[in-house]
Amino acid sequence: MFNILVKAHSFKTRIDVDSNDTIQQVKHKIQERHDIDVDKQDLYLGGKKLENKRTLRYYNIGQNDSIQLNQINVPGGIEIIVKNQKNNKPTILQVKPSYTIEEVKRKYEEEDGLSADCLKFIYNGKELENHRLLSDYCIKGKDIIWLVARVNGA
Repeated sequence: MFNILVKAHSFKTRIDVDSNDTIQQVKHKIQERHDIDVDKQDLYLGGKKLENKRTLRYYNIGQNDSIQLNQINVPGGIEIIVKNQKNNKPTILQVKPSYTIEEVKRKYEEEDGLSADCLKFIYNGKELENHRLLSDYCIKGKDIIWLVARVNGA
C-alpha cells in the first residue's frame, strides 16, 4: 500500500492505493471520499487519460505520484487540451463549444495562473481571436490548442 495525490479543480487529496488497483477502483475510492460519481470522473497522468481497466502498475504510478481528476459536469460540454508550447505541459479544460476564446483563456488562467492577457492560442496553425467561439473553429472534444505566451504585448 502507498498513497497518491489526486488533484482536482477544487481540491487535492491523498488516497491509499495498491499498485494492482485498477483505475476504476481508484475512482471508487475517490467517490467514497468526495461523493463524485465514478462515471463523472476522468483521471489523467501527464495529459493522458487513464483507462478504467488498467492498473496503477501499468501506468507506473507509485508512492506520492499525482494524477489529475477532471469532473465531467459541464452539460453539453467537451474537454479540450491546452498545451504550453514552451514546456509542452498539457492542461485539460472543460468547456462548451459556445465559449469564446476569451472565456477559454480566463478558464486557463484559473487553472494555471498565467494571465489571460498574456496568452495567445493557436489551433491548426491559426491564432484564435478572442471574440470568436470554439465552434467557429470547429474545435471538438480532445482537440489540442497550443498556448504561446505573449512577450511585451507582442
